[in-house]
Amino acid sequence: MTTAAKLSFGIELWFAPKGDPLVKRAEIKTLAPPRPSRGTENVTTHDSPEGAEEFLAAAIYNSGQISGTVHYGVDDDQDDDFYDAVESGEMLDFLIRVKGESTTRDLEFSGLMLDYGPNGMEVEGVQMASFQAQISGPVDRSPTPTPTPTP
Repeated sequence: MTTAAKLSFGIELWFAPKGDPLVKRAEIKTLAPPRPSRGTENVTTHDSPEGAEEFLAAAIYNSGQISGTVHYGVDDDQDDDFYDAVESGEMLDFLIRVKGESTTRDLEFSGLMLDYGPNGMEVEGVQMASFQAQISGPVDRSPTPTPTPTP
């Protein structure tokens, strides 16, 4: 039996202030991709069939949030870049690049870095940090890298 599982050979996180060239900030160790959602509008009336509520999809949808873990780099530029992004509240352009077995999948979007910080300290192993970003607007899910960012 053939599996339909997606193999990942690395996930990169790129971001920069909106309109600036993207800069690779970290290798992502775990990633929770965005889960878009759409609300509903209750359109029930006294004439609704059998007294059941009726709904329509809301006109606007939420593109979701993205979160993950990266190696925690205390005393390096990566750490400062994440903290600066949270503290500034500035709109950022993001690129999440997932390297697959035979293709690369990009997620490109604008959004806000909501939080960043170190996870619990490890006695042995690598110190990790977590981040979370709110997507603002649509997500471009390109099967190939476009545009190609500069390192």
